[in-house]
Amino acid sequence: MISEDKIVKSLQDSSPGAFIGNDAAILPHIDSNQRYVITKDLLVEDVHFRTKYYTPQDLAHKALHANLSDIAAMGAKPLYILCGISISHQLQKYAVDFLHSITVACDKAGVILIGGDTTASKHHLLISITALGHAPECNLKQRSTAKNDDVICVAGDLGFAHLGFLALEQSHTIHPKYINSFLRPTAKINEGIWLGTVPSVNSMMDISDGLYVDLKRLSSSSNKQAVLDLNLLESHLTHEASVQVALQGGEDYGLLFTASRNSFDKVAHEFTQNFGYNLKVIGHITDGTGISFQRNNQYVNVTTNFFTHFGEDA
Repeated sequence: MISEDKIVKSLQDSSPGAFIGNDAAILPHIDSNQRYVITKDLLVEDVHFRTKYYTPQDLAHKALHANLSDIAAMGAKPLYILCGISISHQLQKYAVDFLHSITVACDKAGVILIGGDTTASKHHLLISITALGHAPECNLKQRSTAKNDDVICVAGDLGFAHLGFLALEQSHTIHPKYINSFLRPTAKINEGIWLGTVPSVNSMMDISDGLYVDLKRLSSSSNKQAVLDLNLLESHLTHEASVQVALQGGEDYGLLFTASRNSFDKVAHEFTQNFGYNLKVIGHITDGTGISFQRNNQYVNVTTNFFTHFGEDA
């Protein structure tokens, strides 16, 4: 069966250079000490969003911030975006409102819309955003550089967006913060830039497809094993969010990173001082492959249904 990871691996094998495999590709900059980073994301009606509960304003915010999150996950500052949109006849007014709203969202986020493309669609609305940012080369973070005995950390919420998604899909009531987390996630741009300046942060990516799937990608890229501590994970969850929701729920757009254990307390303290909330420590990195789970320092088995783009096994 086709899978996103197989597609990425095939492209990595056939593409010259090491551009593919992180949240964004790293490109040369006119300043030899800087690098550009560039990313693209695609949103498809009835796959990634439903217009019955996404307003054009919601969708513009999410489409933008899903891309800005990839830039932030590299430790970079977003600068520009391109927007492509394929518009069905029945959603022409919606699309016009979306395009106006994305200019407003760009202005609020401090990025500039520099162009794009429009075309007709027979049935669905499709949105493609390309985002470009930059950072000093020494600040860039990648998925492939986690080290043994790093602690695994999250900046942001776990499972909030998934709870909002379930509430909207099943038409049940839940606290508005979960709905807002799903409809209008906000990329952790300042946090990503700050973490990029911290030498002891060894690897980083964002959480878009769910904690389990994305942590598996980070550990695989680094040729390491990620050990998730269920006691630690549970200590960071709200009463509405189970471990299953935290593991499988995507689209939170928090930052998943690893940092050297011996300097983490200082990093965590400074992070809280700068951003007003605490980092979540959920495990550690060791030799091996894949993800394992511990509870009370004993290895345990965890079975759940993880998100994949094509329905393949995670």
